[in-house]
Amino acid sequence: MKAKYFFLIIMGVVTTNLFAQSYQVHGEEGYAKPKYLLFSEVSSDYANAFNHFLGAFKRAGFEVVNNDWANAQVNNENNLILVAEHIKKSAQEISEADLKSGLRANGVNWLHGGKGELSSLISSGHVLITEHEVVGKRGKTNNEKYYSWSGQQELPDRKLSEPNTFHVLSYNYTYRESLSCGKTFVEIHGSIIDVSGELNEQQIDFSFNQPSLSSSCPQRVVNELVRRMTIDMRSEEAEERSAVSSEITFRKNENNEELSSIQSLLIMPKPGRDCSGVSGTDLEDIFALSLLETYDIVDRSITDAILDEHKLNMNGLFKDSDFIEAGQLAGAEAILTLQPVCLNGTNIIKVKMISVNSSLLLWSLIAKNPERTPEVDEIMVEVSSKL
Repeated sequence: MKAKYFFLIIMGVVTTNLFAQSYQVHGEEGYAKPKYLLFSEVSSDYANAFNHFLGAFKRAGFEVVNNDWANAQVNNENNLILVAEHIKKSAQEISEADLKSGLRANGVNWLHGGKGELSSLISSGHVLITEHEVVGKRGKTNNEKYYSWSGQQELPDRKLSEPNTFHVLSYNYTYRESLSCGKTFVEIHGSIIDVSGELNEQQIDFSFNQPSLSSSCPQRVVNELVRRMTIDMRSEEAEERSAVSSEITFRKNENNEELSSIQSLLIMPKPGRDCSGVSGTDLEDIFALSLLETYDIVDRSITDAILDEHKLNMNGLFKDSDFIEAGQLAGAEAILTLQPVCLNGTNIIKVKMISVNSSLLLWSLIAKNPERTPEVDEIMVEVSSKL
């Protein structure tokens, strides 16, 4: 029986409500990356959730596709198998005219499915092609193509029906206006479901909500959700490539007294991306979580409001003094700047801690890795061992 696939993405935007701020991610232990992650852009996406999810999953190494592409691949595979089955069950060679007629009876269009898949089967050695002279009604001799199945070959497998081939991401959210973000989420809920073949198995469900006094921006929220969804998967990948460790260079100011007095910290990403497309904003929350036990981390939403009020632009050309001014306005004692860079195919992360009071560079670090983005965990291990 010919398999049918229907992919549906649901997104809704409705009115706001008030909830306590929280991230929730539940799902299968050790979530496995699918061959394809499926979701599509919709017309009403006021907080630009689609592009934030697209960027975050691509940076995590997912191959993201849309409905039309996925359905086309499934149809092509169905056509390939129908062509193969039709030729293999023939006891002898089958003419091209009879093949077209048989495929048409099974709903396969010759020009848009049959001919192309037949060419693939010939190229792979599954189908043999010969030509015979045939005398027409008026005595004219023509060469007609005949096809036969190679006895050495098995029918192609339905690879797109295997588990973890197609996972569908669906989500819906409510939004409100924010001083720092324009439009941001009040709440967002979603799931990832394995729809490969006849499956309909939920792999992950996730949610985020925040009160009116909090202003986590959509990109930050989505990055954190995706990080939590893929943390086990990334750990497995990190183990597989652990042979290529990051080269880390650390330098510290001799003024240990001022460094030890720092209690509040503002984390500021600088513009830039590494070779994997990772930006400082993508790393901001991970560094914040790693430093929470040591420092009071200033809420970036408060800082964004201050920057907007004082017309400070952190997105263009700048000096460290610009960040120090932002730290002073936010009431932080030190700032931590993050800047990913791609140089000659090497992923680089530059980190600096600067005193807001004295403007001294307290410490700096450069992490390099030609194979991957340096992990925040390995960076923080190096920092902890040197402070």
